[in-house]
Amino acid sequence: MRTYLVTTPPWMVGLASGLIFGGGFAAVTRFTAPTPVSWQAAAIAGVIAGLLFGGTLAYASGRQQRDLRAAAGDLPPAQQLEAYRAAVSGQIPANPQIRVTAVRIAQRRIEELRQFRIVSVIVTALLMLGAVMNLTAGEFMLAALLLAAALVNGAQLYQLRRVGRQLQRLSPEGAADQSG
Repeated sequence: MRTYLVTTPPWMVGLASGLIFGGGFAAVTRFTAPTPVSWQAAAIAGVIAGLLFGGTLAYASGRQQRDLRAAAGDLPPAQQLEAYRAAVSGQIPANPQIRVTAVRIAQRRIEELRQFRIVSVIVTALLMLGAVMNLTAGEFMLAALLLAAALVNGAQLYQLRRVGRQLQRLSPEGAADQSG
């Protein structure tokens, strides 16, 4: 989750992502389908896909924002963002209250990423399988899109290790290792 997503209202995240995803879905449906698809049918498919994707992302964004506020407690919004940045990959804050909040945020993020690890592996494997199947069928554009989606989805597995390393840096023992 990017820091601008922490402050953007969830409905706006859902609307923007749904429009982008729906437009891309309509274009892919129109130009890569094995049989000709009209613009109207592609647009309807894009609207449905955009609504589903945008709605899901708005829900997830709202949940992440609520988790952030719960972990941050009574910190002011500017310090909440500083704690979020520190929890993800930023500098270790000097303020102990922000540091403790960053630890709580990192712990919540790790729990969330662990919950979806199995699903992420399965989805990545299915996307890779689809890419290989489309590649062997000669559908190179669709294979490239599925491969790109698999790589983006698989990157979540790396996030778990990255946030875990940041959590170690945020802990008092990790700070002592860095300063000494």
